[in-house]
Amino acid sequence: MKRLRLLLRHLALVTGYVAKGNVYTGRNVHIGCGAVISTTKKGLIALEDNVEVGEQSKIYAEDGVTVHIRKYASIGSGCVVKAQHSLCSSTFFLDVNATVGENCMIDLTGNVKIGAGSVLSSRCYVHTHKHLHDGSRPLKYQEIMVQYVEIGKNCWLGTGVQVLGASIGDGAVVGAGSIVTHDIPAFCVAVGAPAKIIGGLE
Repeated sequence: MKRLRLLLRHLALVTGYVAKGNVYTGRNVHIGCGAVISTTKKGLIALEDNVEVGEQSKIYAEDGVTVHIRKYASIGSGCVVKAQHSLCSSTFFLDVNATVGENCMIDLTGNVKIGAGSVLSSRCYVHTHKHLHDGSRPLKYQEIMVQYVEIGKNCWLGTGVQVLGASIGDGAVVGAGSIVTHDIPAFCVAVGAPAKIIGGLE
């Protein structure tokens, strides 16, 4: 209860959201109506000063999961940030002034890092696990491999981009609707499904 009272005192806008568990906030944090920010006993969520979380967004940190959102970063309305599978400890790090657009999904089965100033446009999907398949049994019963995603500084991901266990270098641009299955180098432009490099940025 003490943590919750501190949370309420520091928020600039409190309109019908739910926060429970190990949730820590800085000053001037804006949380939209209907948002849920929640941890289990061994999870942790930290929101620094001037963070914004949009309406109806859900941020969950189960045991072993840490969510750290740095100052001036924002998560749009209707987003979901959570581990789809609780296989190991993981961390979500959203750096200074980074933006996650509306209706994005961030899978925290493995680690996700989004660099300062980067933008994920609406309906992007970051995926950190995949099913292994050896033909011996149906795919849904196969083992799961945990992956790591790092999106560098000042990147731009267009609407509907899917990042499937790959990393993207600083300053890269990924076109709308692309599916990133392999690492994209810094300052490149990539488009397509799967995404392919079509040029560079000076």
